[in-house]
Amino acid sequence: MPPVLERAARRAGDLDWPGAFPVDDVAACAAVGLLAAPFPVTVGGLGLVEATSAPLLADILRRIGHASLPLGRLYAGHVAAVGLLVRHGSPSQIEAAAADARAGRLFALWDGLEDGVTLERHANGLRLVGRVAGAAGAGFVVRPLVLARDTEGAPVMVLPRLDMFMASRADLDGWRAQGLRACAVGGFDLKGIAVECGDLMGGPAACARARQAVDWRFAAVAAGGIARLLDELQQGRGAGVADDARLPLRFGEALLAAETARLWVEATADLARHPRHSRQTARFDAYAGLARSAVHKAGAETLALAHRIGRLSAGSETAERIARDLATWLALEDDEANLAAAAALTLARSGRVSRVRE
Repeated sequence: MPPVLERAARRAGDLDWPGAFPVDDVAACAAVGLLAAPFPVTVGGLGLVEATSAPLLADILRRIGHASLPLGRLYAGHVAAVGLLVRHGSPSQIEAAAADARAGRLFALWDGLEDGVTLERHANGLRLVGRVAGAAGAGFVVRPLVLARDTEGAPVMVLPRLDMFMASRADLDGWRAQGLRACAVGGFDLKGIAVECGDLMGGPAACARARQAVDWRFAAVAAGGIARLLDELQQGRGAGVADDARLPLRFGEALLAAETARLWVEATADLARHPRHSRQTARFDAYAGLARSAVHKAGAETLALAHRIGRLSAGSETAERIARDLATWLALEDDEANLAAAAALTLARSGRVSRVRE
């Protein structure tokens, strides 16, 4: 594990409290170029959001998730926002955003459409109106890509310039989850924040695609967390339990689940690196949806097995924390809806399940 992730893994336990945020870990990621890495090479990045880099990105996300699920979820959100910016932004917007990332500014994707976030025109320009709920990194992220409605009511992407003095706009009291506490998920009041025309990008079609596309990258992070939980359970075995005949079988079942998650993520990343036309995009979304469901199932199986193993072996505080993080992650995913949507896409587009990867 790279030193930056080793330190993140060690610090994760100290950030297991409501309202925490991995400030030092984000700064360390920026220092080694991870925040800038998703941007194109032409603006100082590594092009991680380009299709050909999908396998490398999957490996990086898995490694970060293995070190810290909260940090992994924040970084996956950063990558998702940068991916949309690179696809829909102008060259000047991309260059300015890359400079922000090199300076240590974290990006995030905040969907304000359902929350009624809009733009209003005032005498001195455009201003945001409304409050976004469930914003990851609320009070810490200073470059969120916000999905909102323009003055005509059409969806648009907005990249407002926040600063740390706006932290008081964040409301983290509503986040009562037992895990992923260091993600600083909460509401953020956008009312009155000035927006320039150069902060706008995309449009209705781009916003619709951003909301509908299946983001497999979060599954890559979760796969890393599943593997880490299994590692901790193995290291935390108590004395005398090795002779229990049930323990090897249950560890074997957990190994199967973790390997299943990894293989689904790798296969999806391999598909993602190939160019796609519209019909292939639908098939890819179907496969990515199946991958997310497969990882969700693997995570649930690993958690269930962890509880059984826990009664046989001496657990650790680290394993307990990772289990809570993973359980919270799974709870945030609407797996039944995701699986149904993936199946519907497969049946409608390919006609045969065997063709979903073609």
